[in-house]
Amino acid sequence: MADEQPDYLAITKVRLTSLGGLASSMTVKDHEPIVADEPLDFATGQLAGGDTGWTPVQYQLAALISCANVAIAITAQDQGFQLDGLEIRAQSDLDLRGLLDGDPDRQPQFLHVGLELRV
Repeated sequence: MADEQPDYLAITKVRLTSLGGLASSMTVKDHEPIVADEPLDFATGQLAGGDTGWTPVQYQLAALISCANVAIAITAQDQGFQLDGLEIRAQSDLDLRGLLDGDPDRQPQFLHVGLELRV
C-alpha cells in the first residue's frame, strides 16, 4: 500500500513518447496528446526540428501564465471582485549558445521573462 499523501500535496503525472528526432508526444490522464517539437530552423548537428508542435519553451511559458491565471482568479474571488476578460501574454529571451555551439561550460539560460496582463 502506498503512503497516504497530505491533502495539500498535488501530484501531477505527464507521459512523454518520442516521435523521433526532437519531436515528442505528451499525455496527461485521458486528455488528447499534445506534440512538442522545435522550429524547422532549430538544428543541433544532425538533429533538426520539424515544427510539428509547440516548443518546450512555449510549454514553459504557457505553464507560467496558466498558473498566473489561477492565482489571479483565486485572488479576485477571495476579494469579491468580478474579473472578466483577462488576457496574459508572456515573452522570454533564451540564450541558447551553450546548446547550439556545444560549449559544455555554458548552459542555456533565460535572460528575461516578462508578463503582460490586460483586463
